[in-house]
Amino acid sequence: QRIVLAERELAPTTYQLWTSKGSQADFRPTEIYDISQDGELQEIPENGEFTAAKLSEGPVAVRRLITVGKRVDFTRQLFLNDQFDLVARVLRRLTLGYYQGINRSVYSILKKNPTMGDKLALFSAGHGNLGTAAAPSTSSFSEARRLMRQQTETGGSAKLNIAPAYILTGAGNETAIEQLLTSTADPAGANAGVANIFRNRMQLVVDAELDLDSGPQPYFFAANPALADTIEVAYLNGNEAPMVESQPAFDVLGMRFRVYGDCGVTLLGYKGLVKNAGKEEA
Repeated sequence: QRIVLAERELAPTTYQLWTSKGSQADFRPTEIYDISQDGELQEIPENGEFTAAKLSEGPVAVRRLITVGKRVDFTRQLFLNDQFDLVARVLRRLTLGYYQGINRSVYSILKKNPTMGDKLALFSAGHGNLGTAAAPSTSSFSEARRLMRQQTETGGSAKLNIAPAYILTGAGNETAIEQLLTSTADPAGANAGVANIFRNRMQLVVDAELDLDSGPQPYFFAANPALADTIEVAYLNGNEAPMVESQPAFDVLGMRFRVYGDCGVTLLGYKGLVKNAGKEEA
């Protein structure tokens, strides 16, 4: 078990930087609702009654936990002669595979652009979170920020007024976006005196899961998960680490190990996400 717990910090995953974290006590599907009116609290006159906050008419998402795992068998001689820490390396690799599977599931949502409960694609004009296809630039960043700020409360008119906290990209756009986030001058400016307004404004999250095999490379903007629901990763009873169990094999001389974990990846909302499909530079 110590081997598994140590690998959490080594896993080459990025989903944990910007997604929210959930916990569930069992495997029953759980319907998740949203507040369907402005979130502002109303004045209560003396002896007045509270105004009831209403939930959305239907669930905005359904959380489902699944169990994933794999078994590995070692013969008695291989186990006893393990002078190169083969057992530890195999268990380490299976543990990393658990986190990498979650990572792949999270980013596949962004890439596949699924249809949500309102019959609209996650990124769509109807959701107001699809930018004009363009290479990373001050203009495309400005558009994404504007789109996110103008999102409103569910069933209400109050502006959320949230701005992107993270920019998510594959390796294809990494250098261009890194330049936009670190340069003191606007990379597209005619001279060095044009300030780069996006310097250090967002955290860059680079994950090769977002790379496409060919064509324009998309990039995404995500809000602070405490301010807007986007994608949630939930675990059984909050246990993020996979379990490792072992027992002697009965039918042969050897040891049998298994690694498994309980988790679920759920798309909760679209208002804290913006996509730009990207555009190849001429």
